[in-house]
Amino acid sequence: MKTKVLQENKGFNTDTIADKLNILYRHFDHETLLYIGMSIKPFKRIISHVSNSEWNNRISHITFEKFDTHGELKLAEKKAIQGENPI
Repeated sequence: MKTKVLQENKGFNTDTIADKLNILYRHFDHETLLYIGMSIKPFKRIISHVSNSEWNNRISHITFEKFDTHGELKLAEKKAIQGENPI
């Protein structure tokens, strides 16, 4: 289902929607934190996860958290991975 939704949105220019944002994102299934990642182009990165990850069919929702600087983002990702233990 998620793959279909993202494929339908391929016409959007993801570079202009989210160009150089500092985004920390989390993929969840209904009960479990699957993955924590960061990207300056989160929509492109999520499409990559949906296309290439072995857990893509488990994604039920994704959360986004914006940071002012890339340094803050990198630190937040490290803390989140260590503290939240995604699979």
